[in-house]
Amino acid sequence: MTDTTYINNALFTAKEQETLALAADILKSKLIVNEQPVLNSPGIVKSFCQQSLAAKDHEVFGALFLDSQHRVRASAELFTGTIDAASIYPRR
Repeated sequence: MTDTTYINNALFTAKEQETLALAADILKSKLIVNEQPVLNSPGIVKSFCQQSLAAKDHEVFGALFLDSQHRVRASAELFTGTIDAASIYPRR
């Protein structure tokens, strides 16, 4: 089952938490093709990022590395920050 640490236990009943976890599993399964997520539209990228970042308690600036078939080959968190900001410094 999906990591549900982002689900607020005080806000949702046990049944609702189970339903949300199941929905997250369904979303993840729809994004995976041949063991790799396929990101071939902006909406799918949004869903993938929401699924990937939902459990974070801080801001993240990251990168997704795709192949020519729009499959995710790697992802990286480049910078992290507080809950409301992530400082990103240019480098040469």
